Amino acid sequence: MTANSSPVRVARLLNDFMGQLHAARCSQKIWLKVHDDPRYRIAAKYGFQIAFGTIALTMRKFEDFYTHDLHRLIPYKSRRPAEAKWMFKES
Repeated sequence: MTANSSPVRVARLLNDFMGQLHAARCSQKIWLKVHDDPRYRIAAKYGFQIAFGTIALTMRKFEDFYTHDLHRLIPYKSRRPAEAKWMFKES
């Protein structure tokens, strides 16, 4: 199996999606700790907007990937990663 084979690309793409979601959630946690502090109120406001936008866009990209591309790469639903099924259901 080469690094350019479909299963590896799928795994890397899912890993990228999860990394983006994790980073956005971590950012939200940071802003939650300081959002009431007047020194960070504006930064927190826009930090939350950026994090939410990242989450929404990533979930949309994942939904498009799952709906339009995954079936070509892994035609049998029973062979699709459980993580992909879970993430699609969660989205």
